[in-house]
Amino acid sequence: MGLELIGKKISLVGLESEHLDALATFSTDPEIWKFLSVSLNSKEDIYIWYEQAKAAEKEGKVIPFVIRDNRTSEIIGSTRLFDVDNRHKTAEIGWTWLNPKCFGQKINLEAKLLLLTYSFEMMCLNRVQFKTDITNTRSQKALQKIGAKFEGILRNHKIRRDGSPGNSMVYSIIISEWPEAKKMIALKLSENSVNGENN
Repeated sequence: MGLELIGKKISLVGLESEHLDALATFSTDPEIWKFLSVSLNSKEDIYIWYEQAKAAEKEGKVIPFVIRDNRTSEIIGSTRLFDVDNRHKTAEIGWTWLNPKCFGQKINLEAKLLLLTYSFEMMCLNRVQFKTDITNTRSQKALQKIGAKFEGILRNHKIRRDGSPGNSMVYSIIISEWPEAKKMIALKLSENSVNGENN
């Protein structure tokens, strides 16, 4: 059995080929990819994405997951730790995408809690970072509300799907900030709603 991080509403389960059909049932929804530089518009795209993720996993650079609803056992999305650097004890959280029917249910927030807990308390990392498109103010507000610190802007960091250059905002949480950030996330999960968080 592969890695599994179990939460209250969701669990993060190590990505395997058996999950691809479930992911393909909603991956073509354009709302998912609004702020991402890629999109998975077909089963072929999903397969290529899977092969790339597993190849990077073998190199120790990526830990890819699917997001599973604990109540229904339905696969509702995917997320990952990537750019894992064991020497410097750092990683990034991203590549998070959800079935749009799950937006507004704090799924992304609980996924971040599970990944951050694993990163700091099991992998003993010193730093976890996040990048978000400069136009994605919703994501930026959500990161600030969980205690992530803004570090700067990567200019012309990526090519958007429309071909235009995109700037990325960089945020991070370091190990000394983790206890307070963990409390903040737990508080947000206990609230009725999370302002600025759409998924």
